[in-house]
Amino acid sequence: PHEPTSRATRLDVEARPRDASWVGATGPRAFEVDPRYGLDRFVDCRAHYLSRDFLAARDPQTEASPFILWGYGATGRSLRQALEDRGHRLAALIDVHPGRVGQQIHGARVHPPSWLESRTDHPIIVSVAGAKPRTEIRSELTRLRYREGDDFVFAA
Repeated sequence: PHEPTSRATRLDVEARPRDASWVGATGPRAFEVDPRYGLDRFVDCRAHYLSRDFLAARDPQTEASPFILWGYGATGRSLRQALEDRGHRLAALIDVHPGRVGQQIHGARVHPPSWLESRTDHPIIVSVAGAKPRTEIRSELTRLRYREGDDFVFAA
Protein backbone atom coordinates (compact mmCIF):
# COMPACT_ATOMS: atom_id res chain seq x y z
CA PRO A 1 0.00 0.00 0.00
CA HIS A 2 1.10 3.49 -0.83
CA GLU A 3 1.65 5.76 2.16
CA PRO A 4 1.16 9.52 1.58
CA THR A 5 4.44 11.38 1.80
CA SER A 6 3.07 14.61 3.15
CA ARG A 7 0.40 15.38 5.68
CA ALA A 8 -1.43 17.63 3.22
CA THR A 9 -2.07 14.79 0.78
CA ARG A 10 -3.99 12.65 3.28
CA LEU A 11 -7.74 12.53 2.96
CA ASP A 12 -8.59 13.26 6.54
CA VAL A 13 -9.86 16.13 8.61
CA GLU A 14 -6.43 16.88 9.96
CA ALA A 15 -5.28 17.94 6.47
CA ARG A 16 -7.59 20.94 6.73
CA PRO A 17 -6.82 24.01 8.78
CA ARG A 18 -8.12 23.75 12.33
CA ASP A 19 -9.86 27.12 12.17
CA ALA A 20 -12.90 27.76 9.99
CA SER A 21 -11.24 30.43 7.87
CA TRP A 22 -11.25 28.11 4.86
CA VAL A 23 -15.07 27.98 4.93
CA GLY A 24 -16.41 30.36 2.35
CA ALA A 25 -12.93 31.38 1.24
CA THR A 26 -14.41 32.09 -2.19
CA GLY A 27 -17.31 34.05 -0.69
CA PRO A 28 -20.34 33.24 1.41
CA ARG A 29 -22.07 29.94 0.76
CA ALA A 30 -25.71 29.85 -0.30
CA PHE A 31 -26.95 28.51 3.04
CA GLU A 32 -25.35 31.51 4.76
CA VAL A 33 -27.00 34.24 2.71
CA ASP A 34 -29.78 32.85 0.49
CA PRO A 35 -33.26 33.43 1.98
CA ARG A 36 -34.32 30.01 0.66
CA TYR A 37 -32.28 28.54 3.51
CA GLY A 38 -33.70 30.77 6.26
CA LEU A 39 -35.14 29.42 9.50
CA ASP A 40 -38.64 30.27 8.30
CA ARG A 41 -38.18 27.90 5.34
CA PHE A 42 -37.30 25.04 7.67
CA VAL A 43 -40.37 25.77 9.78
CA ASP A 44 -42.47 25.88 6.61
CA CYS A 45 -41.06 22.52 5.52
CA ARG A 46 -41.85 20.98 8.93
CA ALA A 47 -45.36 22.38 8.82
CA HIS A 48 -45.93 21.01 5.33
CA TYR A 49 -45.05 17.45 6.32
CA LEU A 50 -46.77 17.63 9.71
CA SER A 51 -49.91 18.84 7.94
CA ARG A 52 -49.76 16.28 5.16
CA ASP A 53 -48.70 13.24 7.17
CA PHE A 54 -49.24 13.56 10.92
CA LEU A 55 -52.29 15.81 11.18
CA ALA A 56 -54.15 14.73 8.04
CA ALA A 57 -53.76 11.08 9.01
CA ARG A 58 -55.92 11.69 12.10
CA ASP A 59 -59.03 12.70 10.19
CA PRO A 60 -58.62 13.26 6.45
CA GLN A 61 -62.19 14.62 6.25
CA THR A 62 -61.58 17.45 8.71
CA GLU A 63 -60.45 20.69 7.15
CA ALA A 64 -59.20 22.40 10.29
CA SER A 65 -57.87 19.48 12.28
CA PRO A 66 -57.04 20.61 15.83
CA PHE A 67 -53.67 19.98 17.43
CA ILE A 68 -51.96 20.50 20.76
CA LEU A 69 -48.62 22.26 20.81
CA TRP A 70 -46.16 21.53 23.64
CA GLY A 71 -43.71 24.43 23.93
CA TYR A 72 -44.24 28.00 22.85
CA GLY A 73 -40.75 29.35 22.29
CA ALA A 74 -39.66 30.91 19.00
CA THR A 75 -39.96 27.68 17.03
CA GLY A 76 -43.32 26.84 18.58
CA ARG A 77 -44.71 30.26 17.71
CA SER A 78 -43.51 29.98 14.11
CA LEU A 79 -44.79 26.43 13.79
CA ARG A 80 -48.22 27.35 15.16
CA GLN A 81 -48.57 30.09 12.58
CA ALA A 82 -47.39 27.86 9.72
CA LEU A 83 -49.83 25.10 10.69
CA GLU A 84 -52.72 27.53 11.06
CA ASP A 85 -51.84 28.91 7.61
CA ARG A 86 -52.46 25.36 6.37
CA GLY A 87 -55.90 25.24 7.93
CA HIS A 88 -55.13 23.52 11.23
CA ARG A 89 -56.41 24.87 14.54
CA LEU A 90 -54.52 25.19 17.80
CA ALA A 91 -56.66 23.39 20.40
CA ALA A 92 -54.39 23.84 23.43
CA LEU A 93 -50.85 24.70 24.46
CA ILE A 94 -48.72 22.81 26.95
CA ASP A 95 -45.98 24.80 28.65
CA VAL A 96 -44.04 24.85 31.90
CA HIS A 97 -43.50 28.61 31.92
CA PRO A 98 -45.47 29.86 34.96
CA GLY A 99 -46.28 33.15 33.22
CA ARG A 100 -48.00 31.34 30.35
CA VAL A 101 -49.97 28.62 32.20
CA GLY A 102 -53.60 29.66 32.52
CA GLN A 103 -53.37 32.28 29.77
CA GLN A 104 -55.14 32.28 26.41
CA ILE A 105 -52.82 32.45 23.40
CA HIS A 106 -54.37 32.69 19.94
CA GLY A 107 -57.64 31.37 21.34
CA ALA A 108 -56.08 28.35 23.03
CA ARG A 109 -55.69 27.82 26.76
CA VAL A 110 -52.16 27.17 28.07
CA HIS A 111 -52.04 24.13 30.36
CA PRO A 112 -49.31 22.51 32.45
CA PRO A 113 -48.12 19.04 31.33
CA SER A 114 -50.29 17.38 34.00
CA TRP A 115 -53.36 18.42 31.97
CA LEU A 116 -52.55 15.61 29.52
CA GLU A 117 -53.36 13.04 32.23
CA SER A 118 -56.99 13.47 31.19
CA ARG A 119 -56.48 11.82 27.82
CA THR A 120 -56.93 13.87 24.65
CA ASP A 121 -57.62 12.67 21.13
CA HIS A 122 -55.89 15.65 19.57
CA PRO A 123 -52.43 15.01 18.14
CA ILE A 124 -49.58 16.53 20.15
CA ILE A 125 -46.72 18.34 18.45
CA VAL A 126 -43.75 18.85 20.77
CA SER A 127 -41.70 21.92 19.90
CA VAL A 128 -39.05 21.75 22.60
CA ALA A 129 -35.33 21.67 21.85
CA GLY A 130 -32.66 19.96 23.90
CA ALA A 131 -31.98 16.30 24.50
CA LYS A 132 -32.78 16.31 28.22
CA PRO A 133 -36.19 18.04 27.98
CA ARG A 134 -37.14 15.83 25.02
CA THR A 135 -36.23 12.70 26.98
CA GLU A 136 -38.32 13.87 29.93
CA ILE A 137 -41.29 14.74 27.70
CA ARG A 138 -41.06 11.41 25.86
CA SER A 139 -40.99 9.55 29.19
CA GLU A 140 -43.98 11.46 30.53
CA LEU A 141 -46.08 11.00 27.41
CA THR A 142 -45.17 7.31 27.24
CA ARG A 143 -46.10 6.92 30.90
CA LEU A 144 -49.49 8.44 30.05
CA ARG A 145 -49.84 5.86 27.25
CA TYR A 146 -49.42 8.25 24.35
CA ARG A 147 -47.60 6.63 21.44
CA GLU A 148 -44.81 8.46 19.65
CA GLY A 149 -45.55 8.74 15.94
CA ASP A 150 -49.25 8.05 16.46
CA ASP A 151 -50.26 10.43 19.26
CA PHE A 152 -47.26 12.77 19.42
CA VAL A 153 -44.22 13.84 17.42
CA PHE A 154 -41.20 16.02 18.09
CA ALA A 155 -40.86 18.94 15.69
CA ALA A 156 -38.25 21.35 17.06
